[in-house]
Amino acid sequence: MPNKQKKISLVYFVILTLLLVGLVPLVLTGWFLSEKSGEELRAVENRYQTQLVQEKANQLEMFAARYRDLVGSFAKALELNNNFEVLNSSVTEEKLSSTLKENPNLLALHVQPFSKESLSVFRTESIKKSELEKISQTTTSEISDRNFAFGKPQKIESSGEIVISIASPVYIENQLSASVVAIVSMRELEAIMSGSIAMSEEELWNAGLPIVFVVDENGNALFHPDKTIVSNQTSLNELKIVEEWKITSSQIQSALFPFTANYKGKDHQMIGAFSTANFGKEMRFGVFAMQDENKALASVGVMKRQIWIISLVMALIALGIGSFFARQLTAPLLKLVNAAQKIAAGDFSSRVETKNITE
Repeated sequence: MPNKQKKISLVYFVILTLLLVGLVPLVLTGWFLSEKSGEELRAVENRYQTQLVQEKANQLEMFAARYRDLVGSFAKALELNNNFEVLNSSVTEEKLSSTLKENPNLLALHVQPFSKESLSVFRTESIKKSELEKISQTTTSEISDRNFAFGKPQKIESSGEIVISIASPVYIENQLSASVVAIVSMRELEAIMSGSIAMSEEELWNAGLPIVFVVDENGNALFHPDKTIVSNQTSLNELKIVEEWKITSSQIQSALFPFTANYKGKDHQMIGAFSTANFGKEMRFGVFAMQDENKALASVGVMKRQIWIISLVMALIALGIGSFFARQLTAPLLKLVNAAQKIAAGDFSSRVETKNITE
């Protein structure tokens, strides 16, 4: 006797069809939409970071230009007098003092004649005269031809202030006769970088928040939301984005740079951008913005989870409704099948009761 072939109920085919027709388009549409949203969000985040670092770099250059022009105007005023005596006169001292009062981030102004005594006004609580003179001599020695000279950022030991110096030459009777030097605190970077939340480095990494910071040419921190990093002038060269900037800053003004960063033994996929602030021809600073990609695109992950939850709920609802309607749909067909089997077996008395003739 031949083996009876196993049959699958029509109900299951109907339910499966309903699930496929209802759920597959929903899942695929939701998945593609979430992927597209992720790409758009990543592009928006990249544009935001690029615009942010470019804007901050421009503000840094404006900061440098403001103090460069201030020093240059003093040098030009001394040149117009065309008198060696004016280099250390009381009138010059009064003008320097007035300018110092008007600029809270200006720590000192120094006029260094090459054949007379120097003239200085400075904030005694922030810098000592010996420190001022040492910085001024170093910066003045870097002046070439009629150009400005920017001294490299350094920390004042007596106050802990990080400063830069700007020097401009003074020509009297067509000979280099003196220099005007301004020593400026870098605390103005905090105002330029307004919007960055002061937090510890660990809190920033754990929260996955955007990190905006500034480094000098050697990769040492000049601004960072974690102030201890700035006060110690911590090197940030372990970040690949900083290394990339040091290599390419002379050729590329700004760029996007996704990279992997390791913090306390854990790798983070980062979205990053950098821009260069030029302080004269020989000195430049790097402005950086970076954020953990998973945290930046967290909304996409939430969207995907919601798609799976909604799909599961809809599958259960479709399963229940599909089962009910599938049985309603297949019940008359199953009755017809039973009757046909009885007739085929020779029971011609079998009858099928039906309320309609659709089947």
